[in-house]
Amino acid sequence: MPDNREKIDGQVQSFEVPAKARRKTASALVQDGPVHYEPIQARTVLNRVKAMMPLSWTINPYRGCRHACVYCFARPTHKYFNLNAGIDFHTRIFAKINAPQVLRQELSRPGWKHEPICLGSATDPYQPGERRYRLTRKILEVLCEKPNPLDIITKSHLILDDLDLLLELNRRTGGQLAVNMSLTTLDEAKARLIDPGAPSPRKRMDALAQLSAAGIKTRLFIMPVLPGITDQPDDLEQLVKAAAEIGVSSVSADSLRIARGSEEYFYEFIEKNFPELRPRYNRLYACGQRTMISDAYKEALRNKMAELRTTYGFPEKRLRSEEKFSQTAQAQLELRFEEPARLQDALEAAERAAEAQPATPTASNYTKQSPSRPAKISLPPPKPAARIINLQQASFDLGSV
Repeated sequence: MPDNREKIDGQVQSFEVPAKARRKTASALVQDGPVHYEPIQARTVLNRVKAMMPLSWTINPYRGCRHACVYCFARPTHKYFNLNAGIDFHTRIFAKINAPQVLRQELSRPGWKHEPICLGSATDPYQPGERRYRLTRKILEVLCEKPNPLDIITKSHLILDDLDLLLELNRRTGGQLAVNMSLTTLDEAKARLIDPGAPSPRKRMDALAQLSAAGIKTRLFIMPVLPGITDQPDDLEQLVKAAAEIGVSSVSADSLRIARGSEEYFYEFIEKNFPELRPRYNRLYACGQRTMISDAYKEALRNKMAELRTTYGFPEKRLRSEEKFSQTAQAQLELRFEEPARLQDALEAAERAAEAQPATPTASNYTKQSPSRPAKISLPPPKPAARIINLQQASFDLGSV
């Protein structure tokens, strides 16, 4: 693939990332080199995915993502283009430039049953390239012409650029539009490490507040929860509390899945930034033999989220990954490890560890606002990177699995 060039209808055109955009790129991404966009033609846009819950159809206007999340499960898909799941995934990005036209044809088929669609199930539809290609906006225009229930998953405040279309689609579908904002932590330092190209937590929460105030159904996806990095009880509670105060309708959490083909890239990140966590990840993921985390960890996360939802008045509605595992499976798992697997034990150990450490400033409270306008978010002050490592002992997953 040629650098800094595009091929459109057989014509080669130069394309340089604007200097203004380069200045805003996170330092970690600058080290990986410039981003190259390659327009491609898509044969289909609507993808049938049996594993999606509860949605069965997805649309992804881009392949690859500039947000560069270290944990992204879609990274291995770049291997279909003979590219790697690491740096190539967030520096070589494909834009399906005919996606809106193909979608219009697919929605016009007599057999289409107007089933719910998920926009952005694999890569973010509002990554920075959207301001150049406007594919997501054009897709929304098609969906307004042919109203269809829609869920959007994003990490970006750029969704506000399309607020006019979102309001129109919400009206035409009778409120069957939902925006799901993915955010794993309110800590700016942690966020910059794990998803260096994504907008800041503050921008994401502000976007959720504005969408909620506009009458659009919003949800907070705390996904994925990274063991020892973003799973501290206080951090999770801050997220749920902030969501409650800006009118988000529901919150869900899911644990990290390390996709086959992306293990090397992810574990290089762990070795570089959190080397003391590597033995723990080896236990939780069976030394790389599993993509999903241990059942005991999932159970602890499920219980913690149930507690937080009750505390902040959210409905007890879980993703399938949060469902309770059978007692038999849980008992077998507990026998497999020598240390206890109880959430209360972990919390008590965390309290003892916290007492032994110097006190840190408490986070300022979130300011409640009238539901008629967006709430002003007061995020906790950033913590030094060293503090992130120290806090891993406060993880609710017991450190025993």
